[in-house]
Amino acid sequence: MKNKNILIIIFFLFLNICFSYNLFNKPKIMVYFSSNKNIRIENKIINYINNAKKEILVVAYTLSSKKIINALNNIYKKGVKVKILLDGKNIKNKLYVLNKIMNLNIPIKINFNYNIMHNKFLVIDGKSVETGSYNYTFSANSLNAENIIYLNGMPNIANKYKKEFLKLWNTSIYLKKIF
Repeated sequence: MKNKNILIIIFFLFLNICFSYNLFNKPKIMVYFSSNKNIRIENKIINYINNAKKEILVVAYTLSSKKIINALNNIYKKGVKVKILLDGKNIKNKLYVLNKIMNLNIPIKINFNYNIMHNKFLVIDGKSVETGSYNYTFSANSLNAENIIYLNGMPNIANKYKKEFLKLWNTSIYLKKIF
């Protein structure tokens, strides 16, 4: 009986180690192109947003997709920490874009430090990253040739993106302070 109990304990310790080191849930890399008409990149991004548990950091040149804005707002209302960082040209050229997100309670900052702050990425829960050419806009979803890469379960890479987010965030201005 003691040997059986010891084997059970060893088995559960083994399972615990496997899950701790992510041996069963290996990191995944997924790549999508908008030219594949069977896949809607916008829906993939919304799915990533909807599955966040703790935090989403958004860096985008612009943000005008109503569906993505709604997904970010809904997940924020559920208690997930969300921060959005946009390029400064949104102030000059895209006031209508800002009107869509101005009334959200999500912290939003604008970056004026570059000719174009052309980054486009999400850091999700400190372990996954979505990035690529895809702007979070109607045109990107419907008219352009775009791509994304999703690095799921890769905290080392996510940490690098989070550091870049924080560097940009700390040198940007809150949207509500501008108006």
